[in-house]
Amino acid sequence: MKKNKILAKSNRTDESNITLSEHIVDALNIFESIKNKIPPHLHEFIRLAIVFHDLGKVLPAFQIKTL
Repeated sequence: MKKNKILAKSNRTDESNITLSEHIVDALNIFESIKNKIPPHLHEFIRLAIVFHDLGKVLPAFQIKTL
């Protein structure tokens, strides 16, 4: 069974694509590097926002546009 990659970004200057999972991991890594500057009671909300903020990109219309 062929697995399709869900793209988060395309048309970058180096003509490579980034998958949605790579994009989320990158964003979570950035959050981890700055979370000591953010009140602890917000950490879980921010993690959830990072994971869910681009879920609309799984829609076929967006995926077709990124190709």
